[in-house]
Amino acid sequence: MNQKKKFSVILIVLLFVLAGAMFAYRHLSDKITPDTGASLLGQTTDTVKTGIETADPAGTEEEPANPVTEEAADSSTFDAMDFTVYDSDGNPVKLSDFFGKPILMNFWATWCPPCKAELPDFDAVYADYGEDVVFMMLNMTDGSRDTVESASAFVADNGYAFPVYFDCDLDAAYTYGAASIPMTVLIGADANIVGAQVGILTEEQLRAILDNVLSNQN
Repeated sequence: MNQKKKFSVILIVLLFVLAGAMFAYRHLSDKITPDTGASLLGQTTDTVKTGIETADPAGTEEEPANPVTEEAADSSTFDAMDFTVYDSDGNPVKLSDFFGKPILMNFWATWCPPCKAELPDFDAVYADYGEDVVFMMLNMTDGSRDTVESASAFVADNGYAFPVYFDCDLDAAYTYGAASIPMTVLIGADANIVGAQVGILTEEQLRAILDNVLSNQN
């Protein structure tokens, strides 16, 4: 491939990535903010530092940040966007297949050290919450650094029990703007986004988050 063709390919890839980032920003940035703590999960940042960035239902400083308001539960909240990934047998699986229960999505890869650091915590939490919460551990299956075979082997070697889905087309990653991983997105039983976090979540934080989302739906 000559230099001109190489430059063209790189430019196309960059434009594609930029378009995905702009799409995610346009759809997510006004709903997910870095300073609202865990307010929609019924926690204050003074008592439980969950580290999850949550949607501000009002978008104004006048509204209290901590209580779960009626506005946060009505039709104005942000609908979760659907995507298609694949199970270990190659069957297509849609996010919408699981609507009706809270969904915890985690974008990860075997080449990502912070991702690998938090996976044992996700597995421990899955053991206790897996019946009430849908866990979607989304492997960034790019076909080179991670393949279905290599990621499956990694999960088996570590004895993880959580469900793994393979984002072979990067449909989930582009839909949710997962440009930096690990990234976790929490979706309520009503199929609305509760919050998102880029970076590691600990077992304690995950338990606090799920306890609150489950108590708020009852």
